[in-house]
Amino acid sequence: MRPWLLLSYYPDRFSDTAADESNAQRRGNRRLGETWKVIDEQIADKQWLLGEQFSLADIYLFALTTWLRPSLGHPDIDQFPNVKRIADKVMQRPSVQLVYQDWIANPNY
Repeated sequence: MRPWLLLSYYPDRFSDTAADESNAQRRGNRRLGETWKVIDEQIADKQWLLGEQFSLADIYLFALTTWLRPSLGHPDIDQFPNVKRIADKVMQRPSVQLVYQDWIANPNY
């Protein structure tokens, strides 16, 4: 996931010319959607990312969802209901709310 986010946010790092940057960004955005779709399908019958117990993987999944910006061409989290379900459960944890309180108040800052 991270490579596609980097490609989307920093296309200049993956392009030889400024003209190629928009293609690199579109490629990153397309791969983001493809990758989130696979993850969403794989966790359809799971309570948490790795099964029945909350883990660090769930926190990382949540963190990755906070980087999505539809305004940049990223897919909307609502397209992936299973990912959203787990991310929402992680966000309900008091420790996560404390750390992410600014983001929760303004998810696009």
